[in-house]
Amino acid sequence: MIGVQGGSAIRFCQHCLTADYCINGEIRTVSGIFCDARAIAHETSNIQLTIARIRNIKKAHNSVNHEPFFTTIDHSHIVPPALHLLMALVNKLIQYFKNTRLEEIIRELKVDPVQGRSEYDGNSCRKIVKYFCDNKPESVDEIPMFHFFKTAAKIQEFSTAKNLTNSEIDQCGDEIKQLFDDLDGLRNFKFNNKLHILRFHVMPFIIAHGSWGLFSEQGIERLHCLVNEYRKRVSSKNGHKKNIYAIKMLILGTFFHDFKCC
Repeated sequence: MIGVQGGSAIRFCQHCLTADYCINGEIRTVSGIFCDARAIAHETSNIQLTIARIRNIKKAHNSVNHEPFFTTIDHSHIVPPALHLLMALVNKLIQYFKNTRLEEIIRELKVDPVQGRSEYDGNSCRKIVKYFCDNKPESVDEIPMFHFFKTAAKIQEFSTAKNLTNSEIDQCGDEIKQLFDDLDGLRNFKFNNKLHILRFHVMPFIIAHGSWGLFSEQGIERLHCLVNEYRKRVSSKNGHKKNIYAIKMLILGTFFHDFKCC
């Protein structure tokens, strides 16, 4: 929708131009994406180019994929997705602290990873975090694990659907800063694109808009299957055209629903 490639790209962030998970980069702009998209279109106009060559051209132009669908929305209004960022944090903690005790806790909670994957969905992550909030470590070895999951729970509290007070905004910023100061101290902890967004782009958004959870993606998660179905109806390999068709169909469906059309 915004014209940039996904989390596996060299410049993976939808908010900035960094190529390092632990470094904040120059903020992306709509005009910058347009400029890169036009350069890509010009350089890939030769139909003899291989797929590998096209990928390298996009990589060289800040991992832009195509012109943005939304042309007048400033990047400061792009919401850091609360549900997915917190899921990423909890799953990374599970992977890092994976041990017999943690596996036992997860079995007690009767939660299973998403089918075909080793990660847990939003509801399962909330149950796991709640366990660590409601219980205490049984040994000294468990203290670090409990500390990180409790910190995740504290940050999760600021993602509820409400306006945050100035005091709450300051507390959220302190918790996020403390979290990443502590994560930086873990040996061989592996960051990813979502943790980068949590680290560098959540607080600027909250400060600008006074909330995080009010703009959460949770309410529209169920639209995934609809969007995928609409995209399949377009025979073109052009992802932009597929997205445009999906958006039009969603708008049309909303019209029929709101006006009770048959």
